[in-house]
Amino acid sequence: PNLQAIDEGSGAFGQRYSQHQLSGGLGGPIVRDRLFVFGSAQYRYRAQGLQSLLDADRAVLARLGASPDSVRRFLDVLSLSGVPSAAAGAPDENLATNLTSLWRLDYTVTQGHTLTLRGDWRWGDQEGARISPLGVPQSGGTLGSLGGGAMLTLTSQWESGMINELRVYGSRDNRQTDPYLTLPGG
Repeated sequence: PNLQAIDEGSGAFGQRYSQHQLSGGLGGPIVRDRLFVFGSAQYRYRAQGLQSLLDADRAVLARLGASPDSVRRFLDVLSLSGVPSAAAGAPDENLATNLTSLWRLDYTVTQGHTLTLRGDWRWGDQEGARISPLGVPQSGGTLGSLGGGAMLTLTSQWESGMINELRVYGSRDNRQTDPYLTLPGG
């Protein structure tokens, strides 16, 4: 974060962020000239200050195309409606963590035919999701995702030079969001 250039006059909107990433892969033959395997994985963590209307000053509002008077009126209406100024459980930062992996197994059936099995898997978790610069923290929540897939490919190379591929792929994804505050949106 100390090496990032920021706009000092933008408050929360000119913040630095921190991101850490670790990745690697490994592969090679299991059976010489016949069976090969490869796998890789990546982990990423990112933290950035939360940006919402509660942190926007006049200069930021002007860049967003919002009138400070309209924003103040909106926040007053929320308060008069009984909506708290901060949502319980809402973080001060947008935190995102994800992990992905990819693996592949290649089997040489004959000189002209190769069978490949490929799999992918992904997981993610985010705090401070769905909070926009023109929104309030109450409109956000947590987001979790989990998914993966598998593909089977048969590649055939004919003596005529023509290549034919047959692919079958299946995938499944699951996403779940939980709001910090359950209220109607508009």
